[in-house]
Amino acid sequence: MYLAVEEDQTSGVGVIDGSLGYLGKVENPFKIHLEAGKLIDIEQSEFGITLDHYMKSFKDERIYHVGEFGIGLNTHSRCEGRCYIEDESTYGTAHIGFGRNQALGGEFEANGHFDLVFRQPSIYADNRLIMENGMITVPDPDIR
Repeated sequence: MYLAVEEDQTSGVGVIDGSLGYLGKVENPFKIHLEAGKLIDIEQSEFGITLDHYMKSFKDERIYHVGEFGIGLNTHSRCEGRCYIEDESTYGTAHIGFGRNQALGGEFEANGHFDLVFRQPSIYADNRLIMENGMITVPDPDIR
């Protein structure tokens, strides 16, 4: 399940511990910092440096903008770093996509699109827990 995000609204800190899209499995987790819909800092660890170099290779500042958020629901997939589609589809993962999101229903253009995968995240939407440590929760509907 994925959706295009409001391009300037995503902020926070994430620990990347799943995969780096086309670059494969993350062996040592590292932090990223997001502010106002943009990736502003990458922890300079082994895998963080790999990501940093890859992002710079696009030669397009727009690649740093958050354009997608997704939750993996496929119980037959495994996040092993061999196939980014399988990584981000695996039940219990979530991913953030950077760069172009027009094909996803968004309005953002860039020279490419790139996903980072989290394993077993806890996710809140509208201050309601929807995934806890990689397990989907079923919140009561908010009927007002």
